[in-house]
Amino acid sequence: MLTLAVLADDLTGALDTGVQFAASGVKTALTIGLTPPEDCTVSICDLETRHVTPAEAFTRTQHGVRHAMACGARYLYVKTDSGLRGNIGAALSALSASGGRVLFAPSYPENWRITAGGVHYIDGVPVSQSLFGRDARNPVRHDRVAEILRETAELSIHELHAGEAIPDAQGILVADAQTDADLAGWAQTALASGICCFAGCAGFAKQLQAALQLPRGAVKPPSDKRPFLVVCGSISPVSLAQLAQAQAEGIPCFRLREVEKSGVSAVFQALRQSGCAIAASAFGEEDIRANSSSAPADIASRLGEIVRLAAESGEFGLYLIGGDTLMAAVRALGDCTILPSFELASGVVLCSLIQQDAERPLITKSGSFGGRDAITAVLRQFAG
Repeated sequence: MLTLAVLADDLTGALDTGVQFAASGVKTALTIGLTPPEDCTVSICDLETRHVTPAEAFTRTQHGVRHAMACGARYLYVKTDSGLRGNIGAALSALSASGGRVLFAPSYPENWRITAGGVHYIDGVPVSQSLFGRDARNPVRHDRVAEILRETAELSIHELHAGEAIPDAQGILVADAQTDADLAGWAQTALASGICCFAGCAGFAKQLQAALQLPRGAVKPPSDKRPFLVVCGSISPVSLAQLAQAQAEGIPCFRLREVEKSGVSAVFQALRQSGCAIAASAFGEEDIRANSSSAPADIASRLGEIVRLAAESGEFGLYLIGGDTLMAAVRALGDCTILPSFELASGVVLCSLIQQDAERPLITKSGSFGGRDAITAVLRQFAG
């Protein structure tokens, strides 16, 4: 029976939020679009609202909210970017219009993303001064959460600081949180006060999962080792540092434009010989400049084609980095199902990819998550 519907702004975020429930044995399934899967407790619907106009984001979220409520969802959760990129105000406006009070806790303390005094911080610096302020597609221009929300919608916003009671006022309640305990406290207090609409990233979802006390079943164990292809379209400084670490450790690496010139056979040969290989749009600033004439969506689509060929060529596992890369891969693969299973590290999600009755491991990660070994540590654990 559907209890909670999560409406996500991109696919990697949908999975790193969904896994907070699935890893605890809660029956969780993901779809791209509005329709919740049948016979699940938690539905994760990827609405792809990050790169559209605010008006389109509002409309998609509004339709998602109404559809989830019609399917019987008791609670709603709008999954937002932990760096506050995208059309968050528009999405929360649609949620508030249907559900009244919305508790928004954007913090993700275990990834050093916190809200204090109404200001959002990344690794100790205000968000506009962080890597998210330099994002190529959705740069964050403000530090106060309320100002970020009002960029894409007119909203009634109330800032909640530590220890404050939750008011009865309608609108968006933006909650400070510097620790997981803070997030857990807000989840419990909000539920006790009758709030049914929530928003935040995977950090708050993890605490809400515990507070909701959803029915649980068995958890599927990790898959056996096999050759793993890493495909990365992210040009975040975080991803570039992870790619540099992989190169330093001798993992075979291939640039997208070189693969397109010579074909994918060298990539697949490296996979079979080494047990792992990486195909990426860029490994540094020189590659980023070389790719500047291509639209990000075009680059993602070309990486998706490599994923499709890999899926057709053998029983390779896939490690896909960046939300646009993952979405392009899903589109290239066609009819497929993704079921989140475990969180290997914060924001690094092990899933099952099911396509035409064949199942293979899929690992996903947002481009801005993880330490320098976020690629190499996973490959040591899972690559054959």
